[in-house]
Amino acid sequence: MNNILQALKTCDTRRYKPIPFWSVNSRLDKKEIIRQIDEMDSFGLGGFVFHARTGLMTEYLSEEWFDCVKTALDEAKRLNMSVWIYDENGWPSGFVGGKLLAKEENRAAYLTYKVSDYYDENAYAVYEYTEKGGARLLKRKEEIKGKYHTVYKKYSDSYTDILNPDVTEQFIKETHEKYYERFSDRFGKELVGFFTDEPQYYRYATPISAVTEREFFNKFHIDVKEGLLYLFIQDEKGYPFRVKYYNLMNELYCENFYKKLMCWCESKGCLLTGHTVEETYLSTQMWGSADAATSYLCEHIPAIDNLEKSLTAEISAKLVGSVAAQSGKKTVFTETFGVSGYSTTPRQLKLIADKQYVYGVDMMIQHLYNYSLAGQGKIDCPPSFGRMMPWVSGYSEFNGYFEKLGYIIANSRESAPVAVITPMESVYLDYIRLDETETKKNVDDPFLNTLIKLRNAGISYHFVNEKILEKLGSVKDGTLVVGKRTYDAVVVANCREIKANTCSLLKDYLNGRGKLCIIGDLPKYVEGVKTETDIVGNCKIEELPKPVSFNADKTVSYTYRTFNGFNFLFIVNENDSPVTVRTETVFSRIDLINGKGYRAKTEHVIPAGSSLFLEENGNYTEEFTDGKEGFILLPEFKSSDGNNLTVEQVTAIKDNGEKLTGYIYGVFETLIKSGYEGSLKVQFRFESDKDRVITLTREKQDIRNARFNGDLLGDFTDAEEDVNFEYKTLQAKKGENVYEYDVDFTALRKATEIFYKKDVPESMLNCATYHTGMEQVYIRGDFDVCGYALKERVQKSAGDLSEQGYGNFYGAVRYTAEVKKPVKNAYVKPIGNYSQCVLRIGGKEYRCMMEEGVFIPELPAGEIEIECYSTLRNRIGPFHFGYPYDDRVSPMCFTMFTLWQNEKENKFFYAPKRVVPFGLSEIAVLHG
Repeated sequence: MNNILQALKTCDTRRYKPIPFWSVNSRLDKKEIIRQIDEMDSFGLGGFVFHARTGLMTEYLSEEWFDCVKTALDEAKRLNMSVWIYDENGWPSGFVGGKLLAKEENRAAYLTYKVSDYYDENAYAVYEYTEKGGARLLKRKEEIKGKYHTVYKKYSDSYTDILNPDVTEQFIKETHEKYYERFSDRFGKELVGFFTDEPQYYRYATPISAVTEREFFNKFHIDVKEGLLYLFIQDEKGYPFRVKYYNLMNELYCENFYKKLMCWCESKGCLLTGHTVEETYLSTQMWGSADAATSYLCEHIPAIDNLEKSLTAEISAKLVGSVAAQSGKKTVFTETFGVSGYSTTPRQLKLIADKQYVYGVDMMIQHLYNYSLAGQGKIDCPPSFGRMMPWVSGYSEFNGYFEKLGYIIANSRESAPVAVITPMESVYLDYIRLDETETKKNVDDPFLNTLIKLRNAGISYHFVNEKILEKLGSVKDGTLVVGKRTYDAVVVANCREIKANTCSLLKDYLNGRGKLCIIGDLPKYVEGVKTETDIVGNCKIEELPKPVSFNADKTVSYTYRTFNGFNFLFIVNENDSPVTVRTETVFSRIDLINGKGYRAKTEHVIPAGSSLFLEENGNYTEEFTDGKEGFILLPEFKSSDGNNLTVEQVTAIKDNGEKLTGYIYGVFETLIKSGYEGSLKVQFRFESDKDRVITLTREKQDIRNARFNGDLLGDFTDAEEDVNFEYKTLQAKKGENVYEYDVDFTALRKATEIFYKKDVPESMLNCATYHTGMEQVYIRGDFDVCGYALKERVQKSAGDLSEQGYGNFYGAVRYTAEVKKPVKNAYVKPIGNYSQCVLRIGGKEYRCMMEEGVFIPELPAGEIEIECYSTLRNRIGPFHFGYPYDDRVSPMCFTMFTLWQNEKENKFFYAPKRVVPFGLSEIAVLHG
C-alpha cells in the first residue's frame, strides 16, 4: 500500500456509516417500516435510532409498539444494519413518557430563594446572613436583627429525579427491561444498544435531589443545609461549599443514572450511548449535569449533540474527543444537524459535521429522518432527511464521505502534545443558576479567548477535565499522563480554582521539568479555599510543542494524525473567505468524496466554509489546480419540474357562521383559546389567471365532504413522497378557486392542556401529539406564482428564481452554458443558491454538492447541461416567523404558539410570505 486511499480500500468501513434519528412520529405500519429501512440502506445509512417522537399515534411501549420494533429488528438483521433504541418518548430521558411523574416522590426537586421579614416555618432552610459572618442556618424559629434569607424546596411535574437511584431503577424496569423481555436474543446483535437523551437534574432552577442531603452528609460529614444559601449569593466564604455541592451533584448524576444504565447494558450484552444536556459552553453544562465530561466515561460510546448552523463545536466536540482518546474509546457519536432548518444545504451540513470531526467525533446521528412530515413532523426541528429531500440523489454520496472520514478518524492516532486543563471547577465559584453573568465573565469568555489564542498559534491539544484527571492522571518522566494519552506540555486555562489532586500533580510535573503555560488567572483556590499554590508557568504559548509545521493566512482548525502508517492533516476553514495553507513538507490533496488523490505540494487553498484532507508525502501523480485565473459562463434557463404554491392561509367557519381567517396556526390557537368545540368548514383559496390543470397535495386527516369549487372530491392517490400525503389532479378555473372540507373540532382538550396551561412540563411537550384539523396544502403545476395567484409561466433568467414566480418551488431546474474553448485542469464552480448541481459535460456527470465546485482535468468545448436542485425550505417554511434568518428553526418558528391574540399582536408574526433565494447566477471556470 503506497497511500491512504489504497489502505482505505482494504478496510471495512461500514461500521462508520452515518445513522439517523428515525423519528417514528405517526401511526406505525409494518410494511412502511420495512420500506423505509430498505430505503435507508440504499442511501448508505448503517442503521438507525428507533425514536418515539411527537406525533406518535401508536401507543408507546404497547404490544403494538413492540411488534413494530420486532419488524424493524427483523429487517435490520436481514440488511446487516444496526438498531439503537431511543429510551424515551420525547426527551429528556427518564420519565417513561410521563408514567413515572405520577408519583410525586419520583419528581425532580429544585430550590428557590427569597429574602423575607419573617421566619417561614414551611421553608426548607432559613438563614441569617451578614457580610462579615456569612450564612448562619437557623435551626429553629429565632428572632434576628436583619432579614430572613429563605430557601424553599419545590418539585417539578416535568422531570424525574434521575439522581435518585430508585427512580433510575424504575426507569430501567419500565423501559429497558421491557425490551429485554421480548428481544433478549437480539441484544448485542442487530439491537446494538440504547440511546439516552439529555438526562438532567432540574435545569430551570437551582437543582437538588431527594438523595442530596443524605449523600452530602455521608461524603463531607456536613449538613447540606448549612451552606445552601451560598448557591444564591456571591460570597467567597461560600466557595468551599459550592465546590463540594456541584462536585457531588455531578457524581450523583453519573453514578445514579449513567453508571446504572451502563452496568445494566453490560449485563445484557449491549451498549449505552447518548448525551447530556447543553455541552456547548462550560456555564451551560451547569444546566443539567454540572460537568459533561464525566458522563463520557459512563458510556460505551460517548456522544454529544451539535445543533444549528453556526453553533460552535470547539468545546463540546473537543471535550468528548479528548475524553475518548484518554479512555481508549474509538467511536464518538454526534447527534447533529437538528434545528438548522430546511434551507440548510449539503455543503453547510458538511461544514457542521467537519468542524466536529476535526475535534475527534467520528460517527454521526442525523437529526431527523422523519417517518412522516405530516402534522407535527414538518415543523419538528428541521431539516428532515429521506426521499422528500430534493437532493436525495446525492444523499448516499454525502453518507459515503462521512463513512470514510469517520473510519479514518476513529482508526488513527492524533498527535496532540499539549494538555489544556479546563476551568470547569472554576465555574462553581460564582455560579448562580438564574444569573450566570459572573460565570460567563470570569470563566466562559476568558476560556474561549484562550482557545482562540491556541488556535491562532497552531497548537494541537486535548482538554483535560480535573475529575477525569483525578481518576486517570499521573506524572511520568516529565510528562502528564491521562489514561492512554501522554502530554509533553500543559496549559492551565484560566483556572481560578483547581482540585487538590490537580495541584499535587502539577507540582510533581514541574519538579520533573515539565513545560507549563498559564493563561489568564493563576489558580487562587484549591477546593474552594484560597491557597498559595506556588504553581508558576515556565513557558509561553509560542513555546508549546506542535506536531506539524504549517501556516495559514487565516485561523483554521486542524488535526494531525497517523492512519495505517500514513500521516495526514485534516483542516477545517470556518471563515467566509478562502484560506491558503503552506506546509514545510509536501502534502497531497485527498478527495474522499470521489476517492482521488493529487500530486503533493506545499501550498493548498481551502474554500470558504470547507475542509481539506491532506496526506503527507502522498504518492499520487494527478495534478490538481486550485485555479487562480478563469472566466465566467452565464447559464441559460431551459426547463424545470412543476412549480408549487403552498397555501397556508385558511378560513375556518364555525357552526354559528363566525369566520376566522388568517395563518393556519394562528386560527388554530384562536379556536383553542376560545374553547370552541364543534364542526368547522375549512377553506383554502387561490387565484388562477386561466383554466388550468393542477395537482393538489394534502395530508391525510380525519375530514369529510372534501370539495373543490363546490364539487365533491373522490378518493385521492397516495403520494410516493410520504405515507401520510395524498394528491389529486384537478381542473382549476379562472378566478378564485376554493378547496374546502368539514372537520370535527372536538378532540382538542389535550392540546389545550399541553400548550396553554401555566408551567407546562417540557417533557410532556416533547412527546405530545395533537391534530389541528387544518394543515397547509400544496398546488403543483405549470405556472408562475404571484402571492396566492397562479400566472402564465414566463421565461426565466439566471439569478434568484424565487423572485421570478418560483417562490415556493422545490425540485430541479435545468440550465445550459457554452464553453468556447477546451480547458485543462478546470475547476468549475456553480455560483448561486442550491442544494446540489449536477453537471453533464462531454458524456460524463459531475455532482457539485458538498464542495463549492468540481475539478475536471479535461473540460471540453461545447454545451454544459446543469441540473440545479432546491432545498425543501420554500415549500414547507417557516414563512411567517418574524426574524429573517434560518439559523435555529424550532417548531415555535412555525406555530408561534401561546403568543396569538391576532396576527397584528403576535410580535413574532411577519405577514408577507418569507422565502429564501434559489437559482443559479453564473458558473466560474478557474484554471492555471
